[in-house]
Formats: sequence, structure tokens, C-alpha cells
Amino acid sequence: MKKFNMKDGFKSKVRQQIERLNNCSYRVIEREVTEKRIAWFRENYHDTDGPNFWLPRRAYELLLLEYMGLSEEELPIVVETKAEIAWLSINKCPTLEACEALGLDTRQVCRAVYEKSTQAFLSQLDPQLRFLRSYEEIRPHTNHCKEMIVWVDFEEMMAIAV
Repeated sequence: MKKFNMKDGFKSKVRQQIERLNNCSYRVIEREVTEKRIAWFRENYHDTDGPNFWLPRRAYELLLLEYMGLSEEELPIVVETKAEIAWLSINKCPTLEACEALGLDTRQVCRAVYEKSTQAFLSQLDPQLRFLRSYEEIRPHTNHCKEMIVWVDFEEMMAIAV
């Protein structure tokens, strides 16, 4: 019996991502990812803790640590307040590897495939959460992807607008 090798598992994920990017439109991949993320959220998240006073932190934990299975070491936090959390993604990324193998721009692929699905996931937790990614700080153009989750106070925004 062959023992599971994390390196082989990652290579397999890269191959799968290359196949998806070669055979599906970004819209199809985005829809599949969105459906998968929302299904996971509905199955696994049960608000038993009462109000979440650090909602961006909780969203970070749910999406990145619990759903994606990444570690805090792979996602060093650079800013954290009650309304915002920002981190640098330095984890091994199958999408990055697949884009490099196919000569695709990660800025285009990540925007088209993962923006809406990430936002849909966060909106399940709170519709006022927003996912943001710096496309000036995205791999392979830098050694990390800078991403953040912010909580937008719509009432305050409306008051300012009025």
C-alpha cells in the first residue's frame, strides 16, 4: 500500500487545476467553486458562539484555516482591527503553479475564478463582509498575495453619503 505523500497530493492538485483551466471557462469554474464553498459553509458553520465581535477574524479562520486547511504560518497577518484583517498568502498554491505552467496571468485567473466565490462564502457569514485582494501584490509578481477581509458599516456609509 502506497503511503500518502503531501508532495504528491500537491502535484495532483496542480494537475487537476491545469486540467480545469484548460477545459472549462472561468465562469464555470467560478460557479463550481462558489457552490462548493457555500455547501461547505452551510454544512459546517453553526453560530453557537453568539455575536461575533471580531467578525473579519472569524471569517479568516473559517475560510482559510477551516475550509481551505491552511495554517497561520502560511498566512501571516499584517493588519488586524475589529473591522479588518489583512494577511500575506505565502502558502503553496495549485492555481499559481497551474497558471505558471499554462502561461496565464494570476491576476486575471484569480479575479475571474475566486473573487465572487470568496465573496459568496463571506456573505453567508455576514453580508457586510468584503474580500479584497491587492493585484499589485500577487504572486508571481511578488513573493506573496496580499489579501484582506473588511467589515463595511453600511449605515455609516449611508450617513456619510447623505
